[in-house]
Amino acid sequence: MSEVTFRLFKPSDASAFRELNEEWIRELFTLEEKDHEVLGDPQRCILDSGGAIIMAIEGSRAVGSCA
Repeated sequence: MSEVTFRLFKPSDASAFRELNEEWIRELFTLEEKDHEVLGDPQRCILDSGGAIIMAIEGSRAVGSCA
């Protein structure tokens, strides 16, 4: 098992960010239109308004995120 590191979101993380969040939302809730909007465009919906996204990386794979 590799060490988990944390770093700021990069544009190349967009797919992993969407997939990771869709997975837990589907497991516990139902994906709503707002979820699709935010997860489909995190730059506009989170970052451009002053928010931040932190990615958890194990090896070269994204394993978690926090926004």
